[in-house]
Amino acid sequence: MNLEREVVLSHGDNTGGFLVVSDLHLGRGLRAGVVPLRPNETDEALISMLDHHRNLGPPGGWTLVLNGDALDFVSILDVPEQSADFEVSADERICGLRPGPHQSAWKLRRILEWHTGVLAALARFVAQGHRLVILPGNHDPEWAWPEVRQAMLDLLDKAAGRSVREQVRFGERGCRLDGQTHIEHGHAFDPYC
Repeated sequence: MNLEREVVLSHGDNTGGFLVVSDLHLGRGLRAGVVPLRPNETDEALISMLDHHRNLGPPGGWTLVLNGDALDFVSILDVPEQSADFEVSADERICGLRPGPHQSAWKLRRILEWHTGVLAALARFVAQGHRLVILPGNHDPEWAWPEVRQAMLDLLDKAAGRSVREQVRFGERGCRLDGQTHIEHGHAFDPYC
């Protein structure tokens, strides 16, 4: 569950092939009192892709890289209705939770409650022996908190019906494939982020 500065993968490590997906923005539109549409087109496309590749993997399997903004922590205005591990201020009830380890772990669980099909597809994918690398973007820097990473691993384990955490890695910034291809979300180079 460590946060690696740069995740390094190579075919020599028997990593098989690579799939890279970015900017899914799961959770966008979660607001108190508003029921977002589900499943949406993004969910359906991702689930279909994961299930297709899950059974057609190359020797060594696939490595799926979620290259930033997989989840949209920033736009979530939903807050816990019941008591939580943290207090919710009056301002947060209007504007959404402030960033924090427990608040962001709550947001992660909330997002994946609304995107249960995506969580199930990710769990099936890694349970079949494929790997998952999660990189942050400007809408999901919350992956830096151990509580958020732990919550994701717990959800994947539960959805898979067994521990799959050994197949999941978290990068602080980027991922290098075969020592040649560098992948990162790119927001660090955007002066407006």
